[in-house]
Amino acid sequence: MTRESLQRLFLALPFERETIEAAAAFLKKSQENFPQLRWVHPADLHLTLHYFGLTEISRVPLIGECTRLALQGQSPFLLQISGLGVFPEDRAPRILWADVAGQRPAVSALQQRLCASLRDAGFEVSAETFRPHVTLARGAPDEIQRALVSSGFPGLPSRKISSIALFESRPSDKGQRYEILETFALAPPPPQ
Repeated sequence: MTRESLQRLFLALPFERETIEAAAAFLKKSQENFPQLRWVHPADLHLTLHYFGLTEISRVPLIGECTRLALQGQSPFLLQISGLGVFPEDRAPRILWADVAGQRPAVSALQQRLCASLRDAGFEVSAETFRPHVTLARGAPDEIQRALVSSGFPGLPSRKISSIALFESRPSDKGQRYEILETFALAPPPPQ
């Protein structure tokens, strides 16, 4: 297996233009107030459902099959991003994130179905408890704490979740950049 045959992949809820624009103002102001932190570029905001890591390109079609199977019968739902938190919570935090409000059970159920489908197909799936969130910044613990306390995060508008995406993460001189490789529509159950 060569480096050229591997991609760093993850499945996530992508954000549409309106949400990105709403987040951009907050992120720009936060970057000015806390320049020591590495802030996520607004276009790269997402909510990760499953991280594959380095994956053979030949397995991408199987990821698509597993994803489509997991989405059968999944109706679109509303999601709101509000409030902030940090990881890790029990010691020196290095990640600042925005919390999921609204349909948290729907997001968790979707993630569990995805992971079950992937596990059945032989993919490694984390045993950690899923905590839906949107990463906003990374950095030193003292700066993350300061940003948590004084950022004034306004939250983001509610949005309808109607698809998930398979992303590739690529390194760049400005950190990781994400490209959507494929989008999968949620497939509500057929009318009775």
